[in-house]
Amino acid sequence: MIKEQIQECIQRILDNELGGISTNNCPRGVIEKYRYMTAYRLSKYVNFYRTHRVSLDDLLISLRNYLLVFQTAVRLPIDIDITDNKYGLRIDSEGLCYATLNLPEYLNVDIIKQGFMEDYIEPKKDERYFLGVTPNIYRLTGFQRFKSIRQKLAVNGALNMPEGYTALVSLPTGGGKSLITQTMAYQKKDGLTITVVPTVSLAMDQVRVAKDNIRVASKAEIACYYSDLASEEKRSIIDRIKNRKLRLLFISPEALIRNEVFKQVIETANDAGYLRNLIIDEAHIVIEWGNFFRVDYQCLEPWRNNLYEKNSKLKTVLLSATYERTTVKILQSMFASGDKWIEIRCDALRREPRFELVSATSYRDKNEKTRELLRCLPRPMVVYVMRPNQAEKVKEMAADIGITNVETFTGKTKSDERSRIIEEWSENKFDIIIATSAFGVGVDKSDVRTVLHLYVPDNPNAYYQELGRGGRDGLPCLSVMCVYPEEDLESAFVMTDKVLGSEKILGRWESMLNSHTSTRGIDSYTLDTSVKPNYNSVDYAEDTSTVDQKWNIYVILLLRRYNLIKILDMVVDPHTQVYFIRISILDKRLLQTSEDTKLLIEDVRTKEWNKNERDFKTMSRSVKLGKRMCWSEMFFNSTYSMVSEYCAGCDNHKNIVESDPNRFELVKKIPAPTRNFSVELNNMFASSNEAILFADSDNTELIGNVINRGFSTVIINDDDQSSYFNLLNSISEWTDVNLLGMNEFVRLVEHGDYYFFAGDAVVLYGNKDLGIYKKISRLRKTLQTDEIRLLHVFKEDIFCNEIGKTVSSIVDGPVLEEYLIERM
Repeated sequence: MIKEQIQECIQRILDNELGGISTNNCPRGVIEKYRYMTAYRLSKYVNFYRTHRVSLDDLLISLRNYLLVFQTAVRLPIDIDITDNKYGLRIDSEGLCYATLNLPEYLNVDIIKQGFMEDYIEPKKDERYFLGVTPNIYRLTGFQRFKSIRQKLAVNGALNMPEGYTALVSLPTGGGKSLITQTMAYQKKDGLTITVVPTVSLAMDQVRVAKDNIRVASKAEIACYYSDLASEEKRSIIDRIKNRKLRLLFISPEALIRNEVFKQVIETANDAGYLRNLIIDEAHIVIEWGNFFRVDYQCLEPWRNNLYEKNSKLKTVLLSATYERTTVKILQSMFASGDKWIEIRCDALRREPRFELVSATSYRDKNEKTRELLRCLPRPMVVYVMRPNQAEKVKEMAADIGITNVETFTGKTKSDERSRIIEEWSENKFDIIIATSAFGVGVDKSDVRTVLHLYVPDNPNAYYQELGRGGRDGLPCLSVMCVYPEEDLESAFVMTDKVLGSEKILGRWESMLNSHTSTRGIDSYTLDTSVKPNYNSVDYAEDTSTVDQKWNIYVILLLRRYNLIKILDMVVDPHTQVYFIRISILDKRLLQTSEDTKLLIEDVRTKEWNKNERDFKTMSRSVKLGKRMCWSEMFFNSTYSMVSEYCAGCDNHKNIVESDPNRFELVKKIPAPTRNFSVELNNMFASSNEAILFADSDNTELIGNVINRGFSTVIINDDDQSSYFNLLNSISEWTDVNLLGMNEFVRLVEHGDYYFFAGDAVVLYGNKDLGIYKKISRLRKTLQTDEIRLLHVFKEDIFCNEIGKTVSSIVDGPVLEEYLIERM
């Protein structure tokens, strides 16, 4: 549906001639889809208003959003009165209603208007690299191209990983991480892949996407398992695992760890070699969430390691958009087996956020500015606050100015309410939600245009994760922070004080270690986490305290992060919900009660506190300097070590700032492992590391036959990709082959990354003679190592004017004829 048709439909809805518009007609283009969904939300609000479900103010804000996004005007019916409105709605000389930005003077007009897509120019496609998919992916999904070179590197990197390895993969939000999960699940002819996700809603969404993308005989091969699932479906999933009919399972850590029957089924499948891959989505939260309120994430470490002991071919993949440096080190210590660890780093700061800081001069001034921002910022909008009671206060504040169609989502929101809110949020039944950090991961609404922070997060990583709710469709979004620095920075500093004092850490540790309810094995200890600490046990009632368990677990995980202990197993008592954690002690000072022990704990506590303090100072500096610094500086300078500078706009500068636009998207070299040469191809190369075949690129049957003999990589001329799609159908579905463009190949060589192409490679120069000598020279530089053999495929023995030689005189290897290939 084109723009003019949408506008006509909205006018008819306003005139009560049309009931609404359907999402079934939503266009695929990103900007077209956002415009359409903006109109769709307005159509809902018109109907809600006429059925008394929303206020006039709710409707007028939605109308303003629509008019600004479409840059249009409408004729209003008599039942929609804009007299004395505060939203910049005006009537022109022809009686049509139009919208102005009507922003408070403290807001940057150039920044805010981008959230309404004013002057939006679609970025040019990056055509530097060949983005064709492999034959396996093509047959599995029907996709012919990757979304970007980052996605291609991440997916192919994961598929290249040898058995028994762990890969940490970073790919920016919206970059297509789900394709890694889907392709790994079907990389082999059989086998089970388990993907651990943080929320049920994300698991259900991943199942939907996987079933839409993957062409399989039975959709029953893909499922998600969660506690509220019907008993019949639970039994069906277990039966499918037992019968080797399930290929891809999405599950939360709690459902995986706490169900003993289900755990046993998985362990049996693993023992038989049926479990091939364990994938942990949003892996950064294993550390960030597992320390306190999602302890089962920490259970994944011993559970995975126990599986690996029985099945050394098991692959583990950790997926996320961003990782802090310390997070990477901890994840490696938790999930890597020896040196079987690789990092596929495509880290980059997001391109969508535009940053705006609003500083209030008092608590009252902040409340007034909050009301103004709720009125004027683009929707949909997520408003973040620090505590649940603050969410309710902001909701009341919104209601006071007529904004009533609002939901809150906090740690106190009950499970059934959470499900309803997430469902209605995705269905556009409201377009503003007030939340704490409990809202975010797993809530995949793509077109959030504003993330408004009414508090200062205690560290840049938390802030970045929360502002990441916006712009997931790739379009500009606003990250606005409205704070009263004097008060809100103090509150943020209090939040950093989450590190127990060294005496309390030691007291809780010794209490657990020496408790009669904890047990000692030959080389291990099983700690009862419900034990009261010895330093103030008299202050507690006799009942088990969940507060004690929380802080005891915190102590155990703190010692684990600093490699003083190793977690061997975790068991949850199904009746009391108490965690019993089996550990081995790596630093024997923890078994003593001495000055050395106290110094050890003090050192750990100091390091933990120093990190929290550094993070807070980064946030504090940004808030205090405000418009005098680039707001994104807090991310690329001190938080994420692998990203380069990028800011799409903030109060410090109007235009995009990008320090290294030509940086290769793979930002860290993968040193090992690489592939061996195929023994079956030794006759083809004789004793050389290169050979020539003269064949037309259109002869895909012959070239496919060559590739199917054991080549690991196909290098395609970026200037002549016409035969690529025919070639896809000529290569065996189960041939484990990479397809690279020459530009991508050269960049990988310059980067020293033989991981992606080491072994035997076919180079298809195509049917164009232009620049052949330059291409040959660039590719032959790789032969200086022992990592690769090249089969050059030309249409004929081309003469290179630059040096006065034919290609057969340049290439130092045998010349193969078509009939010889057929006989090999």
